[in-house]
Amino acid sequence: MNYANTFLEVTGQNEEIIQILPTEIINFNLENKFTDIRGLTKSGKVVIIEGHVGILNDRHLIRYYGYHKDTFCDFSKEIKFIIACLSKGKNQKRLMAEENICFKPIVLELKKIKADKYLNKLRTKF
Repeated sequence: MNYANTFLEVTGQNEEIIQILPTEIINFNLENKFTDIRGLTKSGKVVIIEGHVGILNDRHLIRYYGYHKDTFCDFSKEIKFIIACLSKGKNQKRLMAEENICFKPIVLELKKIKADKYLNKLRTKF
C-alpha cells in the first residue's frame, strides 16, 4: 500500500488507497518491471495502476478496457485507471465507452516526470 500511495502522491493523483484488492496473478519473474495494483480509496473509488513497457497502442488499450470493465462489474464503483508507461513517444490516449462503462485512462509517461523533485520528498518520507 505504501508503494501505491507513494506512486499516487508523486504523480499528482489526489487519492489514497486504504485496501488492496485482488488483481491478476503476480509474476515473480525478474524481468517484470512494474507491479500492477488495484485498490479501494478513501473516496470510495477503485484505483488501478497498470505498468506498461513499450509504446501503448490500441491493442493494449482494448486489453486494459477489458480489465476496467471486469473491475466495474466486480465492484460497481467509479474507477480511476492509471497506465504508467515506461516509454515515451507515440503512446495512444483515447476514450472507450459502452453503455454505463466509460474507460478514460490516465496515461503517465514516467520518463517525463522530473525525478529529482520527488526524490527528496520520498527520502524525507521514508
